[in-house]
Amino acid sequence: MKKFLFFLFLTCLTFIIPAQNKRVLLEEFTGAHCGQCPMGSYTLDSLLSVYPELIGVSLHTYSIQDAMFFPEIDTIGTVYAPGAPVGATDRIYWGSWPYVAETSANWNARIQARLAVVPQLSVTVNATWNSVTRNITAQITTNILSNMAAGDYRFNLYVVEDSVTGTGSGYDQSNIYNGVSGNPFFGLGDPIVGYVHRHVVRATLPQSWGQSGLISSAPMMGQNFSTSINYSLPTSYNENRIKLVAFVSEFTANHQGDEIFNVAETDLLTPGGIDEGLNGDIVSVYPNPSNGIFNLITKIEMDEVILSNILGEVVFRKKLTQQQEVIDVSDEPAGIYILHARLGSKSTMRKLIIN
Repeated sequence: MKKFLFFLFLTCLTFIIPAQNKRVLLEEFTGAHCGQCPMGSYTLDSLLSVYPELIGVSLHTYSIQDAMFFPEIDTIGTVYAPGAPVGATDRIYWGSWPYVAETSANWNARIQARLAVVPQLSVTVNATWNSVTRNITAQITTNILSNMAAGDYRFNLYVVEDSVTGTGSGYDQSNIYNGVSGNPFFGLGDPIVGYVHRHVVRATLPQSWGQSGLISSAPMMGQNFSTSINYSLPTSYNENRIKLVAFVSEFTANHQGDEIFNVAETDLLTPGGIDEGLNGDIVSVYPNPSNGIFNLITKIEMDEVILSNILGEVVFRKKLTQQQEVIDVSDEPAGIYILHARLGSKSTMRKLIIN
């Protein structure tokens, strides 16, 4: 009987290990002074519309610096990209030429190959945003889904601003396709004034090659690791267009063994992004801890209440039509949960505990 119970216990452990689909990160290397780069960005957007599990970012690392360049991404571009437009798919070195980043002709096949990989870990990211101080705190968690070989595993965070525009040569996009009939950029000018730059990486945190020393050198199934990264968003960046892209990668000395194992993203100003500017006593929850039944009282009517576990999985969601609500999640397992009460583009957060 004891052997049977032990087997049942192991079986239950297998089922509580969280699953996550494989998501793929495509890092496009680009620049405003690169005449071929409009087609690189066009191809990236086309692929994003085809593959829901694809996340795309654009690193402005072209040899002629533009207004979106910063030195930390050049550290990455110097190693991965001989020029632009090229793209790194999960930072895999495919061996077709000396660099990790390849031309856009290879991107589709590489994405499909990486989507077929069974993920060895999951990644979640939650953001706290203070609209007064403009401070972002990103909480990144990885859960190991299968035993992994020894390596230098690192947390990474990109702060990404979408649809960046500006005036002058640092923003105007060079365009060799201005005279190419049938091209999407035909007749738009060279350069394209007022060009909209998509998925622009504004910061790579905590440094170019990520944060080492927090994930075990030989992670084992069932282990969890997390980190908290702070960043002050410059006032010139539009917080309404900010995404956080978090991933776990392996770092190797020659960069031919680098790999991104999984990736997650969240909008800053959504229920996944918490506006501490609304905090204080605007929301109260009791009892806390509880057996899974909580009483929620708000001083103002909120648009929606969302409760998620530490993996980012939503366990309760309801639109609020009154300022008092009972949240019954007594069927959920014991642990820490995050409550978001949303009003418009802002939200406030409470940590709830089920015991």
